[in-house]
Amino acid sequence: MDKVISATLKVLAVLLTIWLLYFLRDIVAYFVFAFVIASALRPGIDFLEKKKFPRALSGVLIFILFLIFISLILAIIFPPLITEVQNFFTSSPQISENFVDLISKLDKAIGGVGLLEGIKNSLSGFIQGLSQGLTAAAGVLSGFFGGLFNLIFVVIISFYFAVEKKTAERISGLIASGNKRLEDKILKGWKRAENIAGRWLYSYFILGTIVGLLVYIGLSLVGVKYALVLAVLAAVLEVIPMLGPVLAGVIGSFLALVQGGVPMALWAALVFIIVQQLENFLIVPFVMRRRVDLHPILVIVVLFIAGKVFGVLGAILSIPLTAIIIALVKENYSDYFIERRVKPLFRRNSK
Repeated sequence: MDKVISATLKVLAVLLTIWLLYFLRDIVAYFVFAFVIASALRPGIDFLEKKKFPRALSGVLIFILFLIFISLILAIIFPPLITEVQNFFTSSPQISENFVDLISKLDKAIGGVGLLEGIKNSLSGFIQGLSQGLTAAAGVLSGFFGGLFNLIFVVIISFYFAVEKKTAERISGLIASGNKRLEDKILKGWKRAENIAGRWLYSYFILGTIVGLLVYIGLSLVGVKYALVLAVLAAVLEVIPMLGPVLAGVIGSFLALVQGGVPMALWAALVFIIVQQLENFLIVPFVMRRRVDLHPILVIVVLFIAGKVFGVLGAILSIPLTAIIIALVKENYSDYFIERRVKPLFRRNSK
């Protein structure tokens, strides 16, 4: 009876925690975002501290450099990006009309088999959906970073996580309440989470920047309009391994098709193929040897669920969280599963 009550209370505690996290999902997102930023900046602060810089001064210096770097990127990319997005919205009816005309010509060329209606019904809203998606993404980012209080909150929390040398020790001591074994586990898990989150942010930023730059250069040389929008889209979709680059290539080739016909679409597809091959054989092996690896199917499921519950930003942050959870589970429970579940399958029956 006591076991039943204990199990029931544990289930209720888990459900209550899930409900509380959902209710406070915006605040949780801020904390996760701050933790990821701090995890990426902390090695730089540790390095300066080893060079005899005071830790607080090292933290201030690293954060100032980080904010200047982000501000420069936004100042360079955002004005032309906003202009291209506005032009895309303005010309979207013409793009849709060009697409319909192209399908109509193709339908006549193959003998009028009704190809136009079938494709038109399934893809006529593609341009409008893409426009709405860009608007929604911009709205989410604007809502997240637009409030001065939100921005200050994230900066303060990330600064505390990065500069405070014994954050993990204090949190583990607070949660464990004198249980040395549990305290060591929490401390070890926190350090592991910092390592994974920092590597994820580094790898995603490096890969997205290089891929986006290559796509922008390639599409600009080919003459595809909205090359910057497509480059940013390709960089963002790098969060989905394997399938992200394919999706970016399909969207880019489609827009090239309705702009310049089949020849331009083939050139655009060639650009994405070359970029993907460079990514697979040069960028990933040499630049990102210690990147965070997750199975593509798992990433898609996590993105879908987190996107439905927490929105666009929650979906992106769910990737490092998933990597952290899987790493901690493997580290703490792999021996249990091997000893209790796997090894008995290979033991001979003693009878």
